[in-house]
Amino acid sequence: MPSPARRTSSPRSSATSRRRPRDGRRPPHRRGDCLQCPVRRECLTDAIECGVQDGIRGGRTEEQLRQIVAFREGRQVDLDRVRATLLCTHRPRLTEAEKKAVVRVAIGAGIPRDTWAALLSIGYKAATARQRQARTQLDVIPASMRREEIALTEELRATAVFTLAVAA
Repeated sequence: MPSPARRTSSPRSSATSRRRPRDGRRPPHRRGDCLQCPVRRECLTDAIECGVQDGIRGGRTEEQLRQIVAFREGRQVDLDRVRATLLCTHRPRLTEAEKKAVVRVAIGAGIPRDTWAALLSIGYKAATARQRQARTQLDVIPASMRREEIALTEELRATAVFTLAVAA
């Protein structure tokens, strides 16, 4: 039997290469492995349902998993209140999750930042920060989790076209 110093390959070499080094640093991300994985979608769904926020699951980084899980946990959004805010029928007192939904829907519907910022009573700087956060959420959160928001976005687009046609 060859001595450990002379061994050229190990059956565990691929598993040990992914372990965290002794100095505590994380190994490089391996998101590329997820792109070819046949169960990527199921892996992501499992991570979301179980609330897993660490590691790479379903091709998403830890930060992206945190955003998706936070979105799922904060889904107590009344889209009728979001609709009322964006259509200016009345101005309800919105929860933080509803404010985030207002921004995501407004961006999707093409409503200018100044308009939705005024509806939320926030300034330019806060609106820019919310817009940046919303764009990241739109990139990260799967469309299947945002079906109702997407439907509201389409409704508002149609309403805006109708309103512009009447005004002309």
